[in-house]
Amino acid sequence: MSKRFTEHLKNQLRFINLSCKSFDKGFLEESLRLSVCIRVIFHNTRNSTSILKHLDKENINVLSSCGENRNEDVQNATFLESLIMFEGGKGLRPMLNDGPAWCYEEIYFSEWWNQIVLITNEGQDKFSRKSLILNLANKDGGAHVDENLDLDYERLKDGYWIYPNEVDGEEIDTKFEDPHYLHVRQIAWEILNSKDLLSLIE
Repeated sequence: MSKRFTEHLKNQLRFINLSCKSFDKGFLEESLRLSVCIRVIFHNTRNSTSILKHLDKENINVLSSCGENRNEDVQNATFLESLIMFEGGKGLRPMLNDGPAWCYEEIYFSEWWNQIVLITNEGQDKFSRKSLILNLANKDGGAHVDENLDLDYERLKDGYWIYPNEVDGEEIDTKFEDPHYLHVRQIAWEILNSKDLLSLIE
């Protein structure tokens, strides 16, 4: 039985890797498919069981790129987007493994899954990896589309990054919509570089 679940984990990690390659070529909507793969690996409900739980490996460590020193009592903070940079002044991209060494640490899975990675709206809206992934997968096009989205998630989709962009030779401020797509790409990078998780498919 565990061999079958190991094969499913291997497949999901392959899917994540392929979607990351597509994302990196500019198809940011691959975050929708990434959210579903991540949900299948990690999320449990009354009616479904994650691959990790099937394997009885929910005690593993997972790589976090949020940094060791984090203060959640702030009005606005982007703990994953601290790893996002301007690229020629025209856009943003996940930093992946280009951040300083102190950003990266292996932490217990449940802490990683529920860790706050984004605070917006003057501290009113807080998102964990779990909430970002489940909003995308369950409500916003990953595996299902809801008629109504949670208000905090709608505000997130509307964007909060303003960056300079050149249009017809003129520099204008541009709002980066759906910034959480970049967060999902960073989460996928964390997963693909988590030693405990990868050891399960060896």
